[in-house]
Amino acid sequence: MTRHDASYKLLFSHPEMIQALLQGFVGEPWIAQLDFSSIEKVPVSFVTDDRRARLGDLAWRIKGGDRWLYVYVLLEFQSSVEPRMALRMMAYLALFYQDLARQRAVGPGELLPPVLPLVLYNGESAWHAVQDVAQLIAPLPGESAAYRPALRYCLVDQQRWIRDGHPAAGNLAAAFFQLERSRTPEEIGHALTVWLECAPRSDFSGLHRDLVRWLRHSLLPARMPGARIPELNDIQEARAMLYDTVKGWTQDWLRDGLKQGNREGRQAILGQQLVHRFGPLPADVQQRVARAQAPDLDRWALSMLSASTLDDVFAEPAA
Repeated sequence: MTRHDASYKLLFSHPEMIQALLQGFVGEPWIAQLDFSSIEKVPVSFVTDDRRARLGDLAWRIKGGDRWLYVYVLLEFQSSVEPRMALRMMAYLALFYQDLARQRAVGPGELLPPVLPLVLYNGESAWHAVQDVAQLIAPLPGESAAYRPALRYCLVDQQRWIRDGHPAAGNLAAAFFQLERSRTPEEIGHALTVWLECAPRSDFSGLHRDLVRWLRHSLLPARMPGARIPELNDIQEARAMLYDTVKGWTQDWLRDGLKQGNREGRQAILGQQLVHRFGPLPADVQQRVARAQAPDLDRWALSMLSASTLDDVFAEPAA
């Protein structure tokens, strides 16, 4: 398990994150009947047939009425979609049930507890694999579905949720997914503000500590390659560091522009900053920058610091 995977798992080892995940992303009416004050972590200790322990997975149990409901969370960090994820989940779930029996969590003659198999996916590509294992198995000649295994997992595709624009206001898991999706220091700073609104520091000190660890070792190095990232003790220090980074980039831009002292130099620098902030530029934007004179280039450079979108950069100033 990489450092990124480990720190990510650590965040979802907090019951507050699992509660937010279930309440915000599992569209089942029985979620409202769960008693989240009873939530307990369950050890996942089984080993697959390739001799690998399932170290990336988490399991919880929560009271629903007079019985326990188990939530098995598979943290999926791969960058591509796994076409046979339903088959993998069926195998893992069988091993999980065997482990519960071995731990005597289920008495002789008792029914096995219900389990919600949940795949948490954070890859860039939209998830297109089937979610029911029955769809992976060809039928026997003339067969009904009687002898065909059927198991469906619940999928949380983080990037699709964000792309489709489903704001779950006040939801801690949604705030984290938005933070993970952030690309620029400005976006990260805004996402941290949203996070703090969902999780006041006095009530979530342990979760904040693990979020800062994830920021320090995973998100910030990926979003700001080459930047010096100091040790961070809390989220406020992270926000201050992001502000200093943006301020430093602005000063670098101005210094480089003065050194080059010509229109072509300013165009090149503005183009680089726009790409860094918003990604590859459309052809019409590239042409507009290439034709611009110094006053427009300077105005756009200042607008970029507070703009949320590329269109905001080029918006005409109010009369």
